[in-house]
Amino acid sequence: MSKRPIYLPIELQDVFELIKNDEIENLYIQDSGGGLITVENYCISFDRFKKSNFYTKQEYTPIEDQEVGKDETN
Repeated sequence: MSKRPIYLPIELQDVFELIKNDEIENLYIQDSGGGLITVENYCISFDRFKKSNFYTKQEYTPIEDQEVGKDETN
């Protein structure tokens, strides 16, 4: 199996931290249709901002591909 992205919900405080550190390339917001869109080059009103759900994208590695717990003799 190959790596694929997963999207994890994050707290608003973490959103501000990512913005402060200019690390928004993996920051997503839930749109009105329920899908996720990147916040890069996205304009949002403050009222909507405080009501929105934010997510961060991370790589998912299936357990069988992870090195943790594997027997090194195999």
